[in-house]
Amino acid sequence: MKRGVQDNRYSTISVLIESGHVKSFRDIFQFIPKTTVYKDLGVNFNRFSKGVHDPSAFSMKELMVLAEMFGINAKLLIDMAYEQSMAAKKRKQKTNL
Repeated sequence: MKRGVQDNRYSTISVLIESGHVKSFRDIFQFIPKTTVYKDLGVNFNRFSKGVHDPSAFSMKELMVLAEMFGINAKLLIDMAYEQSMAAKKRKQKTNL
């Protein structure tokens, strides 16, 4: 993450996540562009985009940095990532039946 340069939209994301209005990673990007976040996180766009749809593609460190960027407790973001990853896994299993 680029230290010292913080987009004001990150604090908005914090409020929306903590209030329960943002329940998945995809929801975040209704309020802030993916390009802003992936560049600040310092990862490849394609890998980042995969992580948005299935957060298990993110490393624990990346999730913790994202939580720091959003100004929220890392456990909150990790729990959100876990729930979304499990839902994606269940959807994939249903389509493979």
